[in-house]
Amino acid sequence: MSKLVTLNDLGCVNRGRPKHRPRNAPEFYGGPYTFVHTADIQHVNLYITEYEQTYSETGLAQSTLRPVGTLRITIAANIADTAIWGSEACPPDSVMGFISDEDKCDVRCVKYLFDTELQEPFQQLSQCVVQNNLSKDKLLLVKFCIPDLPIQRRMAGILFAYDGLIENNRRRTAILEEATRRIFEAEIVNGNWECEPVNALVEVNPEVPKPACDGIRNIPMSALSTSGMTVDRSGSEIRAQSTYIRFSNGDVLLAGITPCLENGKTAYVIILADGEIGCGSSEFIVLGGKRVSPYFTYCLTRLDAFRGIVIKSMIGASVRQRVQLSCFLDFQIQVPDDATLRHFDATVAPMLDQIGILSKQSAALADACDMLLPRLMKGMESFANKER
Repeated sequence: MSKLVTLNDLGCVNRGRPKHRPRNAPEFYGGPYTFVHTADIQHVNLYITEYEQTYSETGLAQSTLRPVGTLRITIAANIADTAIWGSEACPPDSVMGFISDEDKCDVRCVKYLFDTELQEPFQQLSQCVVQNNLSKDKLLLVKFCIPDLPIQRRMAGILFAYDGLIENNRRRTAILEEATRRIFEAEIVNGNWECEPVNALVEVNPEVPKPACDGIRNIPMSALSTSGMTVDRSGSEIRAQSTYIRFSNGDVLLAGITPCLENGKTAYVIILADGEIGCGSSEFIVLGGKRVSPYFTYCLTRLDAFRGIVIKSMIGASVRQRVQLSCFLDFQIQVPDDATLRHFDATVAPMLDQIGILSKQSAALADACDMLLPRLMKGMESFANKER
């Protein structure tokens, strides 16, 4: 039987409140303690596995280390996104924490409810004139239905199996990408070849015509990974109108603004259908292969030397610095002969193609999870009533 509850009925709600977190104080960062931003929590299937920063002992002294199993809920910017701590971590004050009473609820079930049913009402509740914000008081206002604990655990167990498959795909993807980068360094970077500027090899912001059909898939900056090549399809949406930044499969998206570029946001586009055109953030720089393959182009954008040149070119206000496209003239790279390029492409193509397959599988599994939860709630409650 389902019951109507608030989060306070199921556990304890708290807020991360660092005393002071200066962004330009290196002594606060780079230590052994996980620090999770709001952006790290977007589009997380269950447990958070990627984060951009860590705290030092100095950073920890002005924050709070929250325990494993805490459900984190964003209350500013991307409202009501959720993730479960897979390890102890420090939150910012823009993230609320929920520590479940294990005798009352399965925190995984609460996470799934947020993702499928609760995010929209919380987003509506957070709407303000100046800036959307979800306070603790507002977070405790919303009542929602949750089944009895045995049913929660069974539901969570089924959905957790889906998330396990998604996590396995993520690990396989990371292994394949690491192998691709190592081959690039061994065969391309460490060779003895003639040097050429990057823009002789790749086309910067190539012209892509508007699609003839109605609707276009839009990929925001938040859908790009800080460490991997894939795009989070669940973070994209179909829009009626295209932005002027357009691309297709095989293009590389490079964040052109601070701090997204420094954080590593880069992607190899492989989630679109054959012949489909996508669009995205005006802060993307699109790189398309001219004399080299998309595989070569992506591996190039992950080189520390390449990223260093691009980051160094940024100008503007400290919080909104942008890349100068002239930097692609400044970076010289060794270009192998055609036979070596063909050998590299033939070696890595199966790996990157497999990454594309895994990415699409994960997107399908995530969609299945979203559809399955309400059906599980209805079906298992009916089963429980029959048992009574």
